[in-house]
Amino acid sequence: MSQRYNARRRTRSSCDHENSADQLKIIHGIAFYKNRNHWSKVCSVLKRFKKDSKFCDFQLKVEDKTFDVHRVILSASSPYFEALFSNDLLEKESKFVELKDISAKIFEELIEYIYSGELSINGDNVQELVSVANRLELSEIVTICCQYMTKQLDPINCIGILRFSEFHSFTSLRFDSKRYIERHFAEVVKEEEFYDLSKELLKSFLRSEGLSIDNEFQVLEATVKWILKDQSNRFQHFDELMECVRIPVIPIKQFEAFINDCNHEELKTKLESVLHSHKEAIASVESNKKLNLIAINCHNSLVNNGFYEVRWQPRINARKYIYVIGGIHQSSHRWNDAKPVAITERLDILRGQWKAQPSLQYPRSCHCIAVLNGQLYVAGGECDSLILDSVEVYDPQNNEWTKGKSLRQPRSCFGMCAVDSYIYAFGGWIGNLVGNSIERYDPITNEWNIYDKLPDIRFAMGVITFEGLVYIIGGFNEQNRVLKSVISYNPVTHEFRKLSDMNQSRAYFGCTVLHGMIYVVGGTNDKNVALSSVERYNIHENVWSRVSNTPKARISSCACAVNECLLVFGGKTSGDEFSIPNTMDSVDIFDPESNKWNESIPLPTSRSEAAVAVI
Repeated sequence: MSQRYNARRRTRSSCDHENSADQLKIIHGIAFYKNRNHWSKVCSVLKRFKKDSKFCDFQLKVEDKTFDVHRVILSASSPYFEALFSNDLLEKESKFVELKDISAKIFEELIEYIYSGELSINGDNVQELVSVANRLELSEIVTICCQYMTKQLDPINCIGILRFSEFHSFTSLRFDSKRYIERHFAEVVKEEEFYDLSKELLKSFLRSEGLSIDNEFQVLEATVKWILKDQSNRFQHFDELMECVRIPVIPIKQFEAFINDCNHEELKTKLESVLHSHKEAIASVESNKKLNLIAINCHNSLVNNGFYEVRWQPRINARKYIYVIGGIHQSSHRWNDAKPVAITERLDILRGQWKAQPSLQYPRSCHCIAVLNGQLYVAGGECDSLILDSVEVYDPQNNEWTKGKSLRQPRSCFGMCAVDSYIYAFGGWIGNLVGNSIERYDPITNEWNIYDKLPDIRFAMGVITFEGLVYIIGGFNEQNRVLKSVISYNPVTHEFRKLSDMNQSRAYFGCTVLHGMIYVVGGTNDKNVALSSVERYNIHENVWSRVSNTPKARISSCACAVNECLLVFGGKTSGDEFSIPNTMDSVDIFDPESNKWNESIPLPTSRSEAAVAVI
């Protein structure tokens, strides 16, 4: 009995035993054995059989070379060979087929792969390999070769790889190469291959929202150079291509200088006509605004299936500057040392450098910012407990602030955004009371007017716009309770709609839109605790979901989206009766693809309750 018992004990302990090659498990007295090296040994033997022409039952001729093969091995590796060897038209006694239009060297490499599972891929053989592998239906080789070419993409070869992928219908490679060209457009247009693009391919890039460029002038210049490379055949496409260039985004003075420098008389006349049409369009838009005849539903004569309206906006992935303006700065650990600042700092995204810009006329915190017609509008806020109604306007071209038209009502901790050529201000502290009024600014009349009312009173909320709607998120209500509710607002129809609540109540948080999703970052809750949680709202599905927390919890930060990433600036830590909140200079950047946060270049001046804009 004791011997049986010990045997059982040994059996149980051996159940989990395994080495690098073999695995033996005994369950209920039945042994299960797995040799991990079995198939590698079989492949090694099959490779030897092929080399010695042992048991080979078929011959394949490629160019002037004949290959002895085993039909069952090739059939198991490739649907092409399975179909070939199963073909009823192939005589049963026939043991020979010639494959045409294939390189013997490339075919030999693929046969070696079939027998060994090993293949060497390099820049010299990859295109032939993937072409032949695609014909022979070796799908795993096609995938690996396409992945290799994707990793080898650069400004010099990307267009050639795109054309190659289109010819062979390699969908994933086509997508990757096209995305690479969009993200490196400014570098690609300098290469000779750019001029080999077909008209349709060029047009698809010109219409793309994802071109990474310094400015739209690069697109105009590249398009003109493409036309001039083959004037006799391409000049006829001028009007069609110019419709895809966002002429309204290019400064008129820069466009005029480009025309003056043009030495091609016929082209010069065409460009002058484009500029003249653009100026007429501007005049028409301004006239319609004054008559209040703007068809915001995009059905007026200026709009062609919505595309004309898009041309008046910079491309989403155009390289831009980030401006962080005003806020509260805590210079020491003393209670009374938190002061509003008038500082304006600009981040050059391309170079990764902060640079001081002209300061605001008035220091302010809890203010709002909106971008309209290429200018920054900073409104309201507070300074030394005084709630402001003043507005300041920054012109990036002239690098100066000017006084704007004041708000109808002084506001702090409110929300503001630009929609369809107007600026809207929502709720917040209005004087000594929390209000629900909505003001609208018309740049043509240079007037603010009371436009509407929020369905509920709130302040310190997030306000963001997307595709013509405004989203009002969270904040405090008039009882100082932190909200998780979300509503949307249509400025045209004056319609409010209740949306799904956030997962967590929050106020004084950063928010922005990225890839059609609204992100809310950090903030505070009813316990006045700084939050590190981040939520993302799917606008089309009306669903909130959580993403990775920020590395640091922060209240009163500001956020923006640029170059397919989310950036969060500054903020402050939690405070209590024994400790004061400290302002932060850290900048965190979120990549939605990896769902990870990383530290970015810190602010030169720590601050909270600031405002941020990208232009």
